[in-house]
Amino acid sequence: MAKKARQSAAATRTAPAVPVFLTTREACELARVCRRTLGRWCEAGLVESVRPLAAGSAKRLVRRDSLLAFLGVELEAAA
Repeated sequence: MAKKARQSAAATRTAPAVPVFLTTREACELARVCRRTLGRWCEAGLVESVRPLAAGSAKRLVRRDSLLAFLGVELEAAA
């Protein structure tokens, strides 16, 4: 009986969720650019990003789908 319980538990597990937002470092590594270049893309509105802390904060989170679309990468292939 325990074997069936383990099998059903394994069957209900799903793949890890793909993050909606990337940190600046993760986005730079994905795009293979420096932080300044990524910042310019965000400031120009080419890539969507948010500053989750106070306005004017240096911290930035980049929308993964926006970055991939800007880079011309299909979303299914990048998952």
